[in-house]
Amino acid sequence: MENRSIVVALIIPSFVSGNLNALIITMAEKIADHIRGRVALAKKDKTFWVYSVLQNKQR
Repeated sequence: MENRSIVVALIIPSFVSGNLNALIITMAEKIADHIRGRVALAKKDKTFWVYSVLQNKQR
């Protein structure tokens, strides 16, 4: 098995509970793109809708 890389999920902080599958898959895909030298998608400056009652409250 040549040209294989292993991505380890040790950088994830400790969680009490939860499904980390989607998080680990996303991390692995991003790291694989970085290893292959692919350019990340450009960030978009988009505004999003916020419910007016919650707009000024601490979350």
